[in-house]
Amino acid sequence: MCGTPDLDPETQRLIEDYSTLRSAESFANVTGGTIPVYWHVINNGTGIANGDIPNSQITSQITVLNAAYAGTGWQFQLVS
Repeated sequence: MCGTPDLDPETQRLIEDYSTLRSAESFANVTGGTIPVYWHVINNGTGIANGDIPNSQITSQITVLNAAYAGTGWQFQLVS
């Protein structure tokens, strides 16, 4: 069963800011920011053979995302 994670104050502020946007025009002025990332791993037990992945692989993927979006003003931050 999925639940809502406890959000840190910065993430909560971002959600509230987003909810105040009223039109697509508002998005035209957005030039960057930090995107909080919550990574979910669905597995059948511990270990790579069961679908588990090491934290280093998740961290590496965040690095790939940040490299791909470098220069756009957007960055990704692993929260959990």
